[in-house]
Amino acid sequence: MTMSRVPMNVRVRTYIDTRDVSRKRVALNMGVSESKLSLMLSGKRRMTVDDYEALCNAMAVDPKLFYETGESVAPDSTQPA
Repeated sequence: MTMSRVPMNVRVRTYIDTRDVSRKRVALNMGVSESKLSLMLSGKRRMTVDDYEALCNAMAVDPKLFYETGESVAPDSTQPA
């Protein structure tokens, strides 16, 4: 897997895991179980467009954040948190 073809679930999971974002809170805000969210983030369950929209809304982020742009979703270590 090349960096330019990082799957959507990995980009979203990286965003969640590298910030102070609670998976429990995201799942609650999405209206899904933590188990379902975990399966989507691990790639074991396909993320539908509706799931993706709910996920972005739950985290209050623009859906474009996770598009393939060549930009990293991980926090920049040179910027203050």
